[in-house]
Amino acid sequence: MTVQRITWTEHERAYKSDVHRVAVQPRVINRGPDIGPAVFAKEVTEGIKLGPVSATYVAQVTCPATCAFKGAGCYAEHGPLAMVTTKRLNRRALALTALDVAHQEAEAIDRLTGSRDLRLHVVGDCATDETAQVVAAAAERFEGRGGKRVWTYTHAWRTVDRSAWGNVSVLASCERPEQVAEARSRGYAAALVVDEHRERKRYERDQVTLIPCPEQTTRGVQCVSCRLCFDDTRLIKDGLTIAFALHGDRAGLAKARRTLEETT
Repeated sequence: MTVQRITWTEHERAYKSDVHRVAVQPRVINRGPDIGPAVFAKEVTEGIKLGPVSATYVAQVTCPATCAFKGAGCYAEHGPLAMVTTKRLNRRALALTALDVAHQEAEAIDRLTGSRDLRLHVVGDCATDETAQVVAAAAERFEGRGGKRVWTYTHAWRTVDRSAWGNVSVLASCERPEQVAEARSRGYAAALVVDEHRERKRYERDQVTLIPCPEQTTRGVQCVSCRLCFDDTRLIKDGLTIAFALHGDRAGLAKARRTLEETT
């Protein structure tokens, strides 16, 4: 039982009843089927971090089970991104395989103009050679249309061959410094997650040369203007690793910190 005041309008005049005790039934929301692709490709993003680039968002069925942050602090599972995009895409993928979603993503990439750089997988990943090859082929067609770069990050670098990504600039997402050498041995440049940036400029940590993400350390810098992650070949050649400080909303950040502590 709860107390409720009832209001109504009659002849354009508002009335309020006395307070009544009424039984309140649980509210059941029937969303109905969420029909549509489990992929969202945006021609121009509005995010402050990325800048004006194209981007894809895909259901998390594409993510490897080995991702340390999946269900444990992934920024895509919290805040507005989760509510507006991730949850909807995940509902749409309930009856799909990761390969199904990869083909949907390739089709969505083919509909982009190619006039801007493309960030793959603001949400999602490719966890097999086959899915990476499907998406990489679409990325190559994208680059052929306008000569722009395609870049991404992957938690599946242990099982997916670097060659499967083709011309995509792809960085292996690492949680521990020792993983950087392992990723490089498989042909990947690396990005290392850190709790916070110790420096704003290049520094050494456990024999790894880190460059703190300029978007996180320098006002006004965006991915589209920084472009460090757009050239994984250069990062490998120069022995550089991009450091990303944990980010997200308060709840997600707390989970991510716990996860990082447990993995390190």
